[in-house]
Amino acid sequence: MTTAAAFDPTTRTWRQLTSSPVGLGRVDAQAAVAGDDIVVVGGTTPDSSNGSVVAVYSITGDRWMETSVPGRAIDVASRGGLAYVLTIAEDGAGLSMVDPTTLELEPITMPEAAEQATGGAIVTLGSQLVMWLDGPENSIGLFTNDASDDPWRLVAIDPGAADWQPQQTGFARRLAVVGSQLVTLDGDGQLRWIDPVAATEQRQILSSEQRCALGNTIVSIDDAIFAWNGSLCDIDGETFTGGYILHPPPTDV
Repeated sequence: MTTAAAFDPTTRTWRQLTSSPVGLGRVDAQAAVAGDDIVVVGGTTPDSSNGSVVAVYSITGDRWMETSVPGRAIDVASRGGLAYVLTIAEDGAGLSMVDPTTLELEPITMPEAAEQATGGAIVTLGSQLVMWLDGPENSIGLFTNDASDDPWRLVAIDPGAADWQPQQTGFARRLAVVGSQLVTLDGDGQLRWIDPVAATEQRQILSSEQRCALGNTIVSIDDAIFAWNGSLCDIDGETFTGGYILHPPPTDV
């Protein structure tokens, strides 16, 4: 599928966009808005192609461009009109800064621990890039970066809490930003609301129906998040739709 459309929430109407040069019908593809451009990365097709392709759509020019990054693109974030594409290869995780207007790529220095990474996610929180890296058995950690040439800092999330444990990989982890908090989906039926400044987190246990939302898409909507796994799911013999609006837990939880 190479067709795309835009929805106007005011008029509640759709308009056709210029067709993409690469297939958009990909599972697990991620996107970010960088200035006047939409950057789409990653995802898989039935023939497992296009994993390194970065497709850029100009909102004002109604045109597509494409480039590629080294490795398999798994997530993208934007800062200052530039896109930051997180990739995975045999030598671990990498990060490429992409100028969506010129398609110029610049590699970003990663923390040493990235060499062991097998997955992860990246978002923008204010002026910071926030990156979560997973290893072959447990989470490697949460890292922040204020500028492209600054060193990454490992965020210790409530290190003295008895219930803080690295999470196993294999879960469809995504990050979203709600206000000053990071939200991550874990495959154990929990949402984690993380304050990287205070280095604290709250865990929110989800119902069976809400756990259906533990999929590959998580976006912020005002003070809540929308999670979507792209299909129907069956839990304990009941079938649920795969999307849910989730709000932060009370502060005393």
